[in-house]
Amino acid sequence: MITINKFAISQDFKTIEIRVEEDAPSFALKDVIIYTRDTYGKVGFSLKTHILQPKSFIYTLSAEEFGVDAFSGIYILKVTSVPTDTTVRESVQVGIAANIFKYKQCLLDKVLKNPLSGCNDSIENCQEKEERICYINSLLSSLDFALKEIDFLDAIKITEELDVLCDICHSCDNDIITQDNKNKNILYQTDNNSIFLNESEKVMILKKKLLQALTNQDNG
Repeated sequence: MITINKFAISQDFKTIEIRVEEDAPSFALKDVIIYTRDTYGKVGFSLKTHILQPKSFIYTLSAEEFGVDAFSGIYILKVTSVPTDTTVRESVQVGIAANIFKYKQCLLDKVLKNPLSGCNDSIENCQEKEERICYINSLLSSLDFALKEIDFLDAIKITEELDVLCDICHSCDNDIITQDNKNKNILYQTDNNSIFLNESEKVMILKKKLLQALTNQDNG
């Protein structure tokens, strides 16, 4: 059985840590591939030339080697092992690593910049603002569920929708490398084939502000 012990983006977005094991006696690791939102279903980034042991793979992938300034968005890891017994099919295990801070920040910005209480716009515009904020919030909840369930196809579709709603440049590598959001991380990572959410302390503070802002909107 393949176990993805670790697939995680670093706190500075500059590296991804990968640790994989194959404990089935009749199987050996064949390939380790990383896909982005844009390359999934196409040609991914293969690390098979770095597999030195048939039973384990440990590697730290740099953003520079991957061809980006920083790791942002969703990354899908696909690990394949092949049997020594040709009557058995190859084994596959997938994992996810992601940083969705920019989408949480988008929701907070929408709430703070478009207060619904005391809205001076027309009723239609006020309702449209409220509906958009609620829709973004529901998409974030759905994204959280999709990532934790390793449902990367739905996760990809949701982030595509969020990019439109939040006016986020998906192809811009530098959108997360600013002094303001340094160490503000909402990182999903794979540990022992399970998905965990690792949030920084600054993000905890951000979420409290967001909750307070949403509460104020409701009370308004």
